[in-house]
Amino acid sequence: MNRIIAIIGLCFFGVLFGCALHEPQSQKVTSFADSYMQSSAVIAEGRVTTHRWWEMYGDSKLNELMARGFAGNLDLEIAWARLQQARALEAVAGASQFPDINGTGGTGRSQSTPSLSSYQNHQLSVAASYELDVWHKLAN
Repeated sequence: MNRIIAIIGLCFFGVLFGCALHEPQSQKVTSFADSYMQSSAVIAEGRVTTHRWWEMYGDSKLNELMARGFAGNLDLEIAWARLQQARALEAVAGASQFPDINGTGGTGRSQSTPSLSSYQNHQLSVAASYELDVWHKLAN
């Protein structure tokens, strides 16, 4: 019984103090650089090009950072590697639509000492298999 009263008391105080009023916080005023305000006007007028957008801020440090970033950019190399990978995966996936051909060959010679008879054995085998895709399992 004491446990239930304690739980009810905790819930009551939680609701009571959880709904306590607080003082409104003051708004901080942030000042922006003039170059940013000019660029915002350019954006509002619709004169922005997305090709070299960072140059409209007129910041040499930003221009330098962007140039350094583009110099070490590996996006084209990564894209080319992904294209090669996709082509290889496509070739592997399409391989099941063609027949499998396997070939083996071998030769052997044996000689028996008491009768001095000799045997030669030559083998060549070729096997081909193909799965008919009746239910279009391989096409997907």
